[in-house]
Amino acid sequence: MERKIKTTDGHTLIISKTKRLGHDVTDKNDPKANESIWVLHNTEGPALITPGNKKEYYFWGIYQGSTVDVIKDFKRNHTGLPPAKNPLFKTRL
Repeated sequence: MERKIKTTDGHTLIISKTKRLGHDVTDKNDPKANESIWVLHNTEGPALITPGNKKEYYFWGIYQGSTVDVIKDFKRNHTGLPPAKNPLFKTRL
């Protein structure tokens, strides 16, 4: 799930919902590991745009840089199909 939010001070945020495991919890047996959190994430453009039009790129909450080259590198190094388009991940009801 992805949302675009404009704050009252002029920041634009692109956030996605993910699990807490791997962000601030490293033990998969921790009771908080499967809780949902919102993190900055956008693979199509900047995840944070400040009022001064400064753009920052984040992937799953991790700062990647402030240039568009980050997106180009991400797309160049990506291999395979995303799970939504891969027939191996389709479930039958």
